[in-house]
Amino acid sequence: MQKLIKHGAKVQKELKNLPRTFIISDPDESLLVSLRNDPDILAVEENIEDQPFMAQNPPEWPSALIGLPEFVSKGYTGAGVKVGIIDSGFANHEDIVYAGRYNAYAAVYGYTTPPESDYLGHGKSVAGIIGARNNDKGYVGIAPGASLYCAKITRETGNGLDVAAQIEAIEWLVSQGVKIINCSFGGIVDVENRKIAFRDAALFHDILIICGAGNEGNVGGAMNDNMIYPARYDFVLSVGCLKANKEPAVYSSRGPELDVSAPGHNVMTTIPSSANRNGINHYDISKEYGLFHGTSCATPHVTGLAALYWQMNPSYTASQIKNLILSNVEELGKDGMDVVFGKGMVISPWTSRNAYTGKLTSSATTITGSHTNSNLVNSGVKHFKYVAPISARYLFKTTNQMKTHIRVYDESYKLLGFSPYGTVTGVTNAAVFLDAGKTVFISVSGEDDSQTGPFTLELYSLTPTVVKEDFEDAQHAFDFSGDWVRTNLDRYDGTYSFTNKDISDGQESRFSFNLSIPTTVSSAILSMDYKVSSESNYDFFEILIGGMKVLSVSGNVSWSKFETPIQFGLHTITLRYVKDGSGSSGSDSAFVDNITLKW
Repeated sequence: MQKLIKHGAKVQKELKNLPRTFIISDPDESLLVSLRNDPDILAVEENIEDQPFMAQNPPEWPSALIGLPEFVSKGYTGAGVKVGIIDSGFANHEDIVYAGRYNAYAAVYGYTTPPESDYLGHGKSVAGIIGARNNDKGYVGIAPGASLYCAKITRETGNGLDVAAQIEAIEWLVSQGVKIINCSFGGIVDVENRKIAFRDAALFHDILIICGAGNEGNVGGAMNDNMIYPARYDFVLSVGCLKANKEPAVYSSRGPELDVSAPGHNVMTTIPSSANRNGINHYDISKEYGLFHGTSCATPHVTGLAALYWQMNPSYTASQIKNLILSNVEELGKDGMDVVFGKGMVISPWTSRNAYTGKLTSSATTITGSHTNSNLVNSGVKHFKYVAPISARYLFKTTNQMKTHIRVYDESYKLLGFSPYGTVTGVTNAAVFLDAGKTVFISVSGEDDSQTGPFTLELYSLTPTVVKEDFEDAQHAFDFSGDWVRTNLDRYDGTYSFTNKDISDGQESRFSFNLSIPTTVSSAILSMDYKVSSESNYDFFEILIGGMKVLSVSGNVSWSKFETPIQFGLHTITLRYVKDGSGSSGSDSAFVDNITLKW
């Protein structure tokens, strides 16, 4: 605080439970420069907004899937466990009891809107999944006995979830003594100050933070690396979304940071009244329920399970509860972790682990010809295995009288391609480029939860499209923009490559280009060779797809290959070399060669 005052900063919020983090207001550019040049200040960032993951007749379908009846039969309800939720607002509802509500956005910006206001209806839906009461109304939550402490982080009619308010919400939840915090929101931008605050809450206050992986799986970024923040942080528990047939929802984000998956597609839960959503009566008591889906919905299922585990083991640390969740899963992809399911679907310790056919085993039917007949029962899943005889683009196609979905995986269960979202009855296509001898696994599942009947899986090889830039002449195959230059100082092969311009400390050099993948192609392969010579852990070569970082390398790295599937649609690819505030090593540069797109 004294250092900030010395710099002339106006401190808007001091966070006593997060003593390394401050919210300042109205800084001019000279103040920002002064703060950023101070070696004792870790990060200075402009505030941004994240987005929610929206993508009784109890029990609702996920309850049996994850083993909730086993918890109930043993008397576990989450009683005595304080659960925090950070979200859009928390309306009054006949099926919800709150232990505490707080408007963190108002606390930061001085608004007077109460925490009951929920214009989006998102926070109320999350709260219902976790803690809807076991009564004669509506639906039962995963942990109906838990104590809910809920912090609102949006303005009255806004869609964005303010990051400064997120930090203030963490501060308040720490003061309330919560053991778990549910975060069903995020964005592609990593905010260092949020990371510091969230990490301090997790490590210094022993809080388990559970975050949705994101709903970016169908809209952009690298095929197997499109998770968002804060779910990418290594100290949180990140959650992907499953449908009732245990297949991932097509929108659910994937990535190496994914920990577990949980049901979250079309689940009934509590919603605010129309009077509350329209701002007519913030305090109206809702009797309404509706369908909810997305990793926003999957995440509170895991939060509720964490509360049950903590009631079972009240002396456990957050790390021990996290390990319990990771240990009690049904593996749905390959053994161990994979980018699609994480460790697997969360279940109770007493739930049978089914020999699910999604695992990479001999249960998959080998495709030997161009047509294979099979059958789906109640939106189940059929798996096939195929070895490509030649390098080509392959079209996997189902013909049937149902809505089906196709996914193509490699042997490590990374996704290579999938059929477009919103498939229609009749024909479903997934076109992917395969190398000769490459073994792939193909899953065919029902698009909704009631598809039953025969289908035919057809297979065709197509002429591949290949676009390659090897920098051997000044005419580029892609429309580059930026300040990188052609050079003969180093190369993977041939005579020339592309390298960053000379930059000073605290600067970056970058170039970008756009890729447009036809909707008739479920994925293409982007690859390039790269070499880095830089100050290790300080100066970085990075690749971003749609603003999402998919590669970050520093130090002395000899020529290496980067390759990733890119799904259909328009994508901006950015390559950059970034220097920190001081010091250099090596040639202080990055080189790229043979940028190739093939489908």
